[in-house]
Amino acid sequence: ESVFFDSLAERNFCFSNFFFEVQTRLFFSRPAHSRSLLVLPPINNQQTRRVHFHDFMLDVHARLRARSRVSDPLRAVAADLAPSSSSTSSSSSSSPPSVLCLDELFVHDVADAAILSRLFACLWERGTVLVATSNRAPDALYENGLQRVLFLPFIASLKQRCVVHDMCSPVDYRKLAHAHRGLWFSKPDWPEPNRELEARFREVVAAPGCHPPGEDGGKGPAAPAPRSVSVMMGRELHVPLAGGSAAYFPFADLCGKPLGSADFISLCENFHTLALDDVPLFSNDNAAAAARFVALVDTAYDHRIRLFASARGQPADLFAKVLSQAEARAAGISLPPDALVDDNLAFAKERTISRLIEAQSLSYLMDHARQHAPVLLPALEELREKEAKTGLRKN
Repeated sequence: ESVFFDSLAERNFCFSNFFFEVQTRLFFSRPAHSRSLLVLPPINNQQTRRVHFHDFMLDVHARLRARSRVSDPLRAVAADLAPSSSSTSSSSSSSPPSVLCLDELFVHDVADAAILSRLFACLWERGTVLVATSNRAPDALYENGLQRVLFLPFIASLKQRCVVHDMCSPVDYRKLAHAHRGLWFSKPDWPEPNRELEARFREVVAAPGCHPPGEDGGKGPAAPAPRSVSVMMGRELHVPLAGGSAAYFPFADLCGKPLGSADFISLCENFHTLALDDVPLFSNDNAAAAARFVALVDTAYDHRIRLFASARGQPADLFAKVLSQAEARAAGISLPPDALVDDNLAFAKERTISRLIEAQSLSYLMDHARQHAPVLLPALEELREKEAKTGLRKN
């Protein structure tokens, strides 16, 4: 079995990992350096599951609720997640271990922190192999978190059981990607960003790739209209404007309301294109909205969602006032009065900026098309060939 970590310049890091010899692996780097997991089909009948950490924890909590009446819900959930793994105490068993691949292991919720140690103790007891990526080294996970003492045993287990790889690099490959106009609308490039975004959204809805074949019954795509989608735990998410596989939200409706990862995952499972109108500059006045925006971008990126946005500035401008406590102390009297001082957001902002930039690149749009709308690939391939020829002429 091999694990490939694809860089964003269409190159690969490859680490051979024979799972019957190596129990677990953890790869980490600072934000904006590539750590994405691509796991090849399982060999020797191994059960391999690759999932984003947020999705994994939502699944765990849902299973815990369903198992609330058994004597040990957490152990029952571990058995559900690794049903065919052999116990480490039974060396005679020939059953291959299950392989759990977690993307973006980042803990910020006290409910997650409280159960991770025992959950993974149960999974490892059943022989589960963990392969994970993270923005932080094990000792920095859930740093300054509420009741972190409950989380420390999990860190100790990670360090004991994982082969930890530091993948830090001085190069942010996402920022090397060529940006394309027509995805991010802000002044001065676009005098009326909001109007441009709405026009682009309607253009996308009417274009190929936004509607499954036969959806319109031969009558042409219907005009965008409000829609609702189901969210975990029986909730509904109202979409102000939707057409085919494209959704349109004012920023205040998606990030200014008490929504979370479950809502964003449902949105990305129902739509492959998202238009977000009037993204503000972040400050202490909209701290909660900034945190939701970071979570939204992470989810959209993981699902390879095509993102259009109108904003008050370029991606880096949005987070100019988001500072860590150390940065705030260094700023001294020059600290803006509305600065948003938050270590977690300050840590995540470079990753978010980087992903917003990469989401405008041709390589990202081709990934989106391969996964969601193959009909768009010929035009993108043609554009790539033209850019390659232009680059050769310049050289």
